[in-house]
Amino acid sequence: MREYNGGFAEYVGTISLPEKVASIGENAFYGCPMISWYHIPRSVKFIADNAFDKRYTGCWVVFAGSYTAEFAQNNNIKHVIPDYIF
Repeated sequence: MREYNGGFAEYVGTISLPEKVASIGENAFYGCPMISWYHIPRSVKFIADNAFDKRYTGCWVVFAGSYTAEFAQNNNIKHVIPDYIF
C-alpha cells in the first residue's frame, strides 16, 4: 500500500493523486489554503484525521460509493461526483 504524506504546501490550483495511492497520511495537506480542487482516486481507503486542514479543504472530486465520497459526506467536506471520467 502506498501512503501520501504531502509535499504540495506551496502548490496552487488542483492536486490529482495517482491511482496507486491507498491512504492519505497525517498532515499531508494541512495548511494548504491555495489548493482549490483535490482529485482523489477510488484506490484511497483511508484518510488520517488531520490529513487536511479543516479550514482549507477545497473541493474534492470523488467517485460515487467510494470511501472518499463517504468520508467527505461524513466530515462536511465540499465534494462533487462526476457524471463521467476523462
